[in-house]
Amino acid sequence: LEIGAGGFFDAGGEFMTQPTDNKDGSLTSLPFNGFAGFSPGGGIGIDFRYKGILGLEFDIVRRLQVGKSEFTINGVDFPWQIEQRATQLPLLLKLSAPIGLVHPNLFGGIEPVIPGPATTVQPGWPTGFAGPSIEAAAGSWLYLTFGLGFEFALPIEGADLRIPFAIRLSDNPSLPESAFERADYIMEGGQLQRIVYVSEWQYQAAITLGVWYHFL
Repeated sequence: LEIGAGGFFDAGGEFMTQPTDNKDGSLTSLPFNGFAGFSPGGGIGIDFRYKGILGLEFDIVRRLQVGKSEFTINGVDFPWQIEQRATQLPLLLKLSAPIGLVHPNLFGGIEPVIPGPATTVQPGWPTGFAGPSIEAAAGSWLYLTFGLGFEFALPIEGADLRIPFAIRLSDNPSLPESAFERADYIMEGGQLQRIVYVSEWQYQAAITLGVWYHFL
């Protein structure tokens, strides 16, 4: 039984596709567009490995989740974005090939996400257009995470030091399909005043690179 621990950098993005019913004709002509944004972070983890083949990894990751979108009015784009910090807790089952100095591995598991308060960068509405204010909020959600990794074992005698590199892809199966469920449209005086988006992202893609020490 091997036990390893270490830290890593995490660089990737959060994504949400455009719903098929992306226009709310009764409240506003603004479409519900998709989201995409660069989301950097880092984490620490612990790894249990049996005979170097079957493993279980648990990480604690902190990320700045960024989702950028835009509204289009008369052919003019008005960009805006949502930002929130989140703690993510991947629990991953791993299958490794401990041969040579490079150990490839496949992994998959669950990744609870605990977001903090969300902030928004408002669209720069055109003069004379009283556009709604944009807000966002999210509860906790669960990613299903899988991917491919490589561990580069450093040739240091008496020390099992490794450089792990991985590509992680995550999916949020609980996200609603409809634009009406991905945001709350708040009317005041017969006009749309606020839109509160659900910032529980649909997909995540990330690349990790770190340093781990394994105890034999």
